[in-house]
Amino acid sequence: MLLMSWSILALLVLGPTWLVWLRSGKKLSLQSCFVRALVYDFTAFGVCFSLVASLIFLCALLDQFGITKFGYSTTALIATGVGSVVGFGFFAIGKAALNKDAKERSKH
Repeated sequence: MLLMSWSILALLVLGPTWLVWLRSGKKLSLQSCFVRALVYDFTAFGVCFSLVASLIFLCALLDQFGITKFGYSTTALIATGVGSVVGFGFFAIGKAALNKDAKERSKH
């Protein structure tokens, strides 16, 4: 189980760090590449979270209209709507951080 955890960590953090470092032409420090990779992961998590919440929201909405019979209650609409907004918030924060970093690097 521990080996699987380290493998997932390597895929989600070390892989993107290495790709950012190679894409920068090996000019950036590994620490700044690591931070950028974490921000990319944060942004990707926001997109995935928002998409899944939106899909569940659609299923719950179809349940309310009687088109499907998944068994979602009315409160599922509120919960998945909030989840979708939270996921989009993660995406927006990550995107803003990447844009801020890009502006700072272009000044130098």
